[in-house]
Amino acid sequence: MTLDKNQKARLQFLARVVERESHHLQITDNRLFPRPFTVEDARTLSDNIEMAERAEAFVSRFGRLQDTIGDKLLPAYLKAAGEPPGLAVDNLHRGKSKGFLEASVKSGANPGSTPPNTVTRPLTHNGQNQ
Repeated sequence: MTLDKNQKARLQFLARVVERESHHLQITDNRLFPRPFTVEDARTLSDNIEMAERAEAFVSRFGRLQDTIGDKLLPAYLKAAGEPPGLAVDNLHRGKSKGFLEASVKSGANPGSTPPNTVTRPLTHNGQNQ
């Protein structure tokens, strides 16, 4: 892949942003989930302000990272690779088929944690669960 100066700068910038957001998410993950998060933990969030704030920070940081990758980095990468960006879900499938998303998910996941696709699949593929 041959990149022009602007494409290279944009991809480098977005990679730094994703790295920083991933680091912040990992810190929050380690603080929020030193042990598995249970249904009982979720039920007591209204009484446990510290845990509720950590859960909110995790959700916010996860969403921010997801948006940065899906809305910015992945389309920029596909465009630089000479492929037209499409719908976010199509871009994700193309990124996975090229192998770079799968590797990122595996390398960033905690041992024993739930893979992100497992968490999002019921929400994105089954409108009944909302």
